[in-house]
Amino acid sequence: MAEDRLVVRGMHCSACKAGIERAVRGLGGVSAASVNLMAGTLTVTHDEAVAPLQAIRATVDGLGYQALTEREAAAGRQGEAAEL
Repeated sequence: MAEDRLVVRGMHCSACKAGIERAVRGLGGVSAASVNLMAGTLTVTHDEAVAPLQAIRATVDGLGYQALTEREAAAGRQGEAAEL
């Protein structure tokens, strides 16, 4: 089992949190999914062979949010700061 944390953009309320957790937990190979609304993150425990991270990201994106790895999110923040 792997544990990964994703940054999720576009969440605003507890209904967003619940919808993401429900959808990700519904994927085969996912044993746990927990959203931290204040931090804007999703922590997921999954079997990479059954539920690869890309499939989890696609599920979150399909709900209308944007799921990024922490590295991608950090790079985006650095790019935004450089534009200022």
